[in-house]
Amino acid sequence: MPQANNTPVRSALIAALLALVGFVANAQSPPPSTLKTDSVLSLKNNSLDEVAIKAKRGELPETQQISLRAPAKVKIDGKANEWNNDFHAYNHHTNIFYSIANDDDNLYLVVQAEDPVAINKIVGGGLTFTIQPSLKQNYKDAASITYPAYRITKGDAGVIFHLIHPEDTTTKDAMIMRDNHNQQLGHLCRWIRVTGIAGFDTLTSVYNETGLLATGMFDLRERYTFELRIPLKALSLSANEGTKFAYHIQLNGTNPYGPNPIPPWPGPPIMMMRPIGLFLMAGRATGKPADNYVDPIQAAPTDFWAEYTLAKSPL
Repeated sequence: MPQANNTPVRSALIAALLALVGFVANAQSPPPSTLKTDSVLSLKNNSLDEVAIKAKRGELPETQQISLRAPAKVKIDGKANEWNNDFHAYNHHTNIFYSIANDDDNLYLVVQAEDPVAINKIVGGGLTFTIQPSLKQNYKDAASITYPAYRITKGDAGVIFHLIHPEDTTTKDAMIMRDNHNQQLGHLCRWIRVTGIAGFDTLTSVYNETGLLATGMFDLRERYTFELRIPLKALSLSANEGTKFAYHIQLNGTNPYGPNPIPPWPGPPIMMMRPIGLFLMAGRATGKPADNYVDPIQAAPTDFWAEYTLAKSPL
């Protein structure tokens, strides 16, 4: 007895099933008009004022060549907005943009690093700014400020960050990464080391009443901006006299004992994947010895000496 031909029936069932799958998929996907612009815009195509750098490496001297009056109402917040993201030197020994400025009361140092090694040298072991009242390049009678400061022990080491942005990173994801980085900085970078200045504790809290301020923050491009303010009276310097002094900037390098262990991300596993997972720090504690591996290049200090003349108040 001949068998019935079921091919048309099977084809109809398959077509119906595919139509149902397509209906469900379309029902779960928001129409293009409802998507927020900042969630789909690639960061590399986003021209935000926050991430604009005017200074170009090749156009700047190795060390600052001019005296500079600080902008009015400088806010030490880890952002270079009041400086117009415009720097007066790019030092190739340390791979940092920087400017030194002063007003009648304070000396300022603003640094911006976009090189991940330079960034991790700073956040992992601090940046030390040394002011030598004479023009001799030594540490006799010098005042030194280090931020961030850590107790260099196995139990209290600096941190390092995993700084990578895929080409298609969206602005929304970049904001998540930036905010997480800065939250970790706020939690871990709470001390300033002071030497050679009378009346200051060796370890001074970032929350102090001496007028000494320091902070560092990431922007959307994972560039790190470091800002420091030192009262001139603490340095026995006077802007009115146009005093000239030698200074030393050193990126101390990551802690030789390795980075601080950061607790694993408590969220769902999908949050560990790229690109969102890139906001997690390298050296995250997973119980593996390799987590505390220290890159010898990042651990090696880099530095330079230069001179600055305090800018007098304009008439």
